[in-house]
Amino acid sequence: MNTTDKSISLLDVALRRRFKFIAVEPDYSVLNNIENLDTAKMLQSINERLAVLKGEDFQIGHSYFLKVITLEDLQEIFEFKMIPLLKEYFHGDWESICAILNQDFTNISDEGLLINKFTVNNNIFKDNSRFSDIAKKKKVLTLNSSFTLNDLKTII
Repeated sequence: MNTTDKSISLLDVALRRRFKFIAVEPDYSVLNNIENLDTAKMLQSINERLAVLKGEDFQIGHSYFLKVITLEDLQEIFEFKMIPLLKEYFHGDWESICAILNQDFTNISDEGLLINKFTVNNNIFKDNSRFSDIAKKKKVLTLNSSFTLNDLKTII
């Protein structure tokens, strides 16, 4: 169940009262290393942070990485699965997403795993100082489409 689907939360509770559920934890032993990147350790690091910030039910399963053979496979998974999932989990809160991916939110540059999508201009809200102060603290990030294996190692 998607946690944002409040309309079916009562149904979820009813099902959990009537049926036995078995937790299936991520199986890191089935993951392949890509060159010298330990994908199992990378996913385990992500999941440990998710368990602390969101709860154990939000961990990412090993199935995302079962067919990973190349860096291009990882780039596709991060672009089309991991980042969208994390954006959904944290409602676009890039500071929390950076924490999960072990990235320094205060020091995002034009290279690395995550980059600035655009630079927030301090005058974006012109005469509205309340929102200008908020804008100074905000960043809108995106996945760097040309990230490297070394960038992924920073997650561990």
